[in-house]
Amino acid sequence: MPELQDMDVTRARAVALYTFLKEFTELRTKTVRSVDQYDQVLWFSDVPEQPGCDCAARHRGRDEENGEVWLEIHQPRLVSAPKPPAELEPWLVREQITDSSIEMPELRDEIELPIQDESGEKRFERRAIRDWLDIKESWGRYVEARWWPWAEADRRAQSVQRAYTQLFSIYQKQQRLGEQYEVVLGLGLLSWRTSDGQEIRRHLVAARANVAFDAARSIMTVRPAGEGAQPLLEQDMLNPELRPDPEQLRAFETQLAEVSSQLWDPAFMDAILAGWVHSVSPRGIYDEGLSRPDKILSDPQVHLAPALILRRRTERSYLRAFDEIIRQLESGASIPPGVSRFVTITEDPVHSRDQQDPPSASTSADDMYFPLESNEAQRQILARLASHQGVLVQGPPGTGKSHTIVNLICHLLASGQRILVTSHTARALKVLQRFIREKLPEISPLAVVLLGDDLDALHAMEDSVQGITDYQNRWEPNVSAQRIEELEAQLIQARREEAKVLSDLRAIRERETYVHPAQFGAYEGTLQTIATRLREEENGFERLEDRPTEWQEPPLSSQQFQDLLVLLRDAELNEWQSTGWNALECRALPSPKDVAVLVNREVLAQEEYDRVAHVRSRPEYAPLAAATTENRERLIREISELLVQADQISQHLHAWPKQAVREILGDHDRAWRDLLDVTKAHLSQTAGRARWADETPISGLGERDHHEVRADAEAMLAHMESGRGWGLGWFRAGPAKRAQYLRRDVKVAGKACATPEELKSLISWLDVENRLGMLRERWAHVHHIAAASAFSTQVHDLEDLCEPLESALALYERKLQARAAIQTVSGLSEPIWHEPDQLQWLRDCAAAVDLNLGVHDAAAALAQTREQLAVQVSQTCADPAGKDLLRALEARDVRGYEESYSRVCRNEQFANGLMCRESLLSQLRGCAPLLGNELARTFKDEAWDRRASRFEAAWNWARTVVWLERLSDPGAEQQLRIQLDSARGRIRNRLVTV
Repeated sequence: MPELQDMDVTRARAVALYTFLKEFTELRTKTVRSVDQYDQVLWFSDVPEQPGCDCAARHRGRDEENGEVWLEIHQPRLVSAPKPPAELEPWLVREQITDSSIEMPELRDEIELPIQDESGEKRFERRAIRDWLDIKESWGRYVEARWWPWAEADRRAQSVQRAYTQLFSIYQKQQRLGEQYEVVLGLGLLSWRTSDGQEIRRHLVAARANVAFDAARSIMTVRPAGEGAQPLLEQDMLNPELRPDPEQLRAFETQLAEVSSQLWDPAFMDAILAGWVHSVSPRGIYDEGLSRPDKILSDPQVHLAPALILRRRTERSYLRAFDEIIRQLESGASIPPGVSRFVTITEDPVHSRDQQDPPSASTSADDMYFPLESNEAQRQILARLASHQGVLVQGPPGTGKSHTIVNLICHLLASGQRILVTSHTARALKVLQRFIREKLPEISPLAVVLLGDDLDALHAMEDSVQGITDYQNRWEPNVSAQRIEELEAQLIQARREEAKVLSDLRAIRERETYVHPAQFGAYEGTLQTIATRLREEENGFERLEDRPTEWQEPPLSSQQFQDLLVLLRDAELNEWQSTGWNALECRALPSPKDVAVLVNREVLAQEEYDRVAHVRSRPEYAPLAAATTENRERLIREISELLVQADQISQHLHAWPKQAVREILGDHDRAWRDLLDVTKAHLSQTAGRARWADETPISGLGERDHHEVRADAEAMLAHMESGRGWGLGWFRAGPAKRAQYLRRDVKVAGKACATPEELKSLISWLDVENRLGMLRERWAHVHHIAAASAFSTQVHDLEDLCEPLESALALYERKLQARAAIQTVSGLSEPIWHEPDQLQWLRDCAAAVDLNLGVHDAAAALAQTREQLAVQVSQTCADPAGKDLLRALEARDVRGYEESYSRVCRNEQFANGLMCRESLLSQLRGCAPLLGNELARTFKDEAWDRRASRFEAAWNWARTVVWLERLSDPGAEQQLRIQLDSARGRIRNRLVTV
């Protein structure tokens, strides 16, 4: 319980912390309530519908590709106004000629022209346009034929130019002030005069946009930002009580996150915007148009009204993050360790293996990547980073803090970490940057540098990002991975050498007391102890003529030496070597199992082919043999399916389907089709009433003809439906007189047939009886249907008869398909279709052709196998057992092939043993040539058995002697110091490169 209380206190403090941060951020954030307060706004409705302007909003939902380009404007080609005729020049108003926005330019009413009189003096003469009809006519022709067409085209081009210029201005600011400004696409313009008097005129949805400029083609393009549009719902201009409730709001935000690539699809975006405005007010209105409203009303209106907006960046992303963190904390989410440590006093937890974040560093010397000189204090910092989340390092100026930071940066980079270096002042960061450039210029290009908030700092950051991007583009993962692997191997080797030299130096300084760890097998202790043991073992090991160095590992293990000795003494191996034959590779040869399968396949194919020999004499065989495999398989398939279906129908319970099948296949199908059509037509009118007719008794008809009764009933029904009745005595109408017996004698379900309802029932009952009677007559020649049975029983019998008849008629289409398949085979005659035997003969002939092909395929497979085998056997000095394989295959002797294959595999084992012997002997001779040559000459000597079992021990004994002699050399210490400096230099170089 105390732990739960502590957790609640920590959670409350964390919520309070982020609430404070949120409110503090809100105080610094200026709320924008009107889109007019933004720096620049380009409304999509202002983009002209002219060639060169492609606006996705104008064809939203109709173009699957409009999500890629939101807006594209080509710079128009502006043409100068056409030059007027020379005689019009004095009369022109030049400003109007070049202005295409006016309806029509005008001429001057009066002008003054310079003239010379007879005395040669220059004076001006005033002229009025009304006196110059030829000027007016020339002017009219110019305006109508040339100026008006140009003005109309120029007005269109100028409208495109204005949109292009505005978009270009947004692009320039985005490029120049990208850190201060952002470009977004606004959707869903909210216009609302709220109850508290605020006038709202801002978009509800903002999607990240990017404006691109193709200088070569002068095209401005607006697309989603590189990381996607990421549309967000913006409501900071509204007080919380005016927004939808939190549950609806979360639903809208979830839907919006799912339509990132479908912003122009009305099915998604319109539903979100309409849902939002309807959820905030029952009088809310949504308009999917592109234009913006003129007035702001007291009821909320949302217009799609897309616009491209250039605006200053704000801290709204922080506000959203704080809201989400508060929501998660209040819903019980786990509190991150960093937050817990900030709001309460906790112990610094040690990293555990089950943590997601890997340790920051390692204390192992082999895992330490310090390219600069390091001391014990720096190594302690690295060790503490491995077990603590934070380390505080203090020191006055000049104590090496920058040096330490650079070493730590290099180590963390080499360990796969990402590092952020920050400071209260840019001066400290510049010092560190200069230090890295001077000491380690290799890692300087890996940093994204931001040393201030001025324009130069931003340009420097852009340059560093561009540099890393270029480096990334040139990055070759395979080559770099191979290079890193090589450097790490060299680094490990240099560190081992450093450790070995340090150990030797210590041993020299402490000759008498230093205890050496186990090396060269099992030699450990002080130098005196090791020397004593070497003298004791001297008689137990034969001195090697090849004197190994202390760095040389044994070329062979004792077991490998013994294996080599066995191989040298193997008589069968030596016999195989004396033949000079080249062994065949068993894996490259057909296995006995594969050969048995091929031979068996050929035998079975031949037997099947021989079984149908009598078919090959039929006239259908030759055309089928000449046909393509595809056409022949199609014919077999169609004929087989036709026979199967015909047989299934012929096996019906009744005998007539077999007759139907024969007649339909014999092209006598029309009568059967007519019978089916008539039956189905009458059943469609009868099936639903048959059970009703069975349950509705009709009496009183006597011997009267049912057709006449129905005619009288229908006439009387029409008479009554016209508004008249049965009448009285002599005043009865004709239909009533003839139908008196219906009212008097006939009863429908016990009721007199005197009302329209009973008359209708009687007519319906008679219709069922009549239709079923007609169908009984139509089917009488093939099947008997009892007239005395119930109407519903007769209907069911007729429905059952239709099923096999439909199947039989379907054979006609199947026959046409089979006929088409026969026509693809040249020279093949049609069979008599209603004779099953002829169809079966045709199918058997086609199958016989396939069996013949099967025999050829089986033989071809064996022939191909023989060719593969012959290539192996024909090699120079090939194993003679290979020829036995070839003969057995040609004779189809599976058992003989298996025996020869076993000999080939045994000989391959001999060849592998010989290769192993040569490899082991070569390894031995590479390090100990004298010993190898001696073994090759005297391997039969039994003394080698004892020497082989102790080879590794003897080799390590000799290495230890060399090592002891080196340490006992008076000049060894100076030589070791030189080696130590060399090893440390290589370590620093490899660390920098890594």
